[in-house]
Amino acid sequence: MINDSPGAAPSKRIEQFALYQKGKSAQSQSAPLMEKIGLDKIRQECPRFNQWLTKLESIKHEP
Repeated sequence: MINDSPGAAPSKRIEQFALYQKGKSAQSQSAPLMEKIGLDKIRQECPRFNQWLTKLESIKHEP
Protein backbone atom coordinates (compact mmCIF):
# COMPACT_ATOMS: atom_id res chain seq x y z
CA MET A 1 0.00 0.00 0.00
CA ILE A 2 1.43 3.32 -0.97
CA ASN A 3 -0.72 5.78 0.89
CA ASP A 4 -1.86 3.84 3.97
CA SER A 5 -0.34 6.27 6.49
CA PRO A 6 0.96 9.88 6.49
CA GLY A 7 4.57 8.67 6.38
CA ALA A 8 3.84 6.38 3.44
CA ALA A 9 2.50 9.09 1.15
CA PRO A 10 4.32 9.14 -2.19
CA SER A 11 5.79 12.58 -1.49
CA LYS A 12 7.25 11.35 1.83
CA ARG A 13 8.75 8.30 0.14
CA ILE A 14 10.37 10.47 -2.54
CA GLU A 15 12.03 12.56 0.17
CA GLN A 16 13.92 9.44 1.33
CA PHE A 17 15.88 9.13 -1.92
CA ALA A 18 19.47 10.36 -1.99
CA LEU A 19 18.70 12.29 -5.18
CA TYR A 20 15.99 14.32 -3.44
CA GLN A 21 16.82 18.02 -3.32
CA LYS A 22 15.58 19.74 -0.19
CA GLY A 23 13.61 22.89 -0.93
CA LYS A 24 12.07 21.52 -4.14
CA SER A 25 8.66 19.89 -4.12
CA ALA A 26 8.54 16.11 -4.16
CA GLN A 27 6.08 16.30 -7.04
CA SER A 28 8.53 18.20 -9.24
CA GLN A 29 11.23 15.62 -8.53
CA SER A 30 9.16 12.46 -9.02
CA ALA A 31 9.52 12.16 -12.82
CA PRO A 32 13.36 12.28 -12.83
CA LEU A 33 13.45 9.73 -10.00
CA MET A 34 11.03 7.47 -11.86
CA GLU A 35 13.25 7.71 -14.94
CA LYS A 36 16.30 6.67 -12.91
CA ILE A 37 14.46 3.78 -11.25
CA GLY A 38 12.78 2.61 -14.45
CA LEU A 39 9.19 1.62 -15.06
CA ASP A 40 9.95 -2.12 -15.06
CA LYS A 41 11.40 -1.92 -11.54
CA ILE A 42 8.52 0.24 -10.30
CA ARG A 43 6.00 -2.23 -11.71
CA GLN A 44 7.87 -5.11 -10.11
CA GLU A 45 7.97 -3.46 -6.69
CA CYS A 46 4.43 -2.01 -6.78
CA PRO A 47 1.96 -4.77 -7.71
CA ARG A 48 -1.14 -2.59 -7.40
CA PHE A 49 0.39 0.08 -9.63
CA ASN A 50 1.33 -2.65 -12.11
CA GLN A 51 -2.26 -3.98 -12.08
CA TRP A 52 -3.59 -0.49 -12.72
CA LEU A 53 -1.19 0.05 -15.64
CA THR A 54 -1.98 -3.39 -17.05
CA LYS A 55 -5.69 -2.56 -16.93
CA LEU A 56 -5.09 0.74 -18.75
CA GLU A 57 -2.93 -1.00 -21.35
CA SER A 58 -5.65 -3.58 -22.01
CA ILE A 59 -8.23 -0.94 -22.94
CA LYS A 60 -8.60 -0.90 -26.67
CA HIS A 61 -8.68 2.51 -28.25
CA GLU A 62 -11.18 2.68 -31.06
CA PRO A 63 -11.06 5.65 -33.43
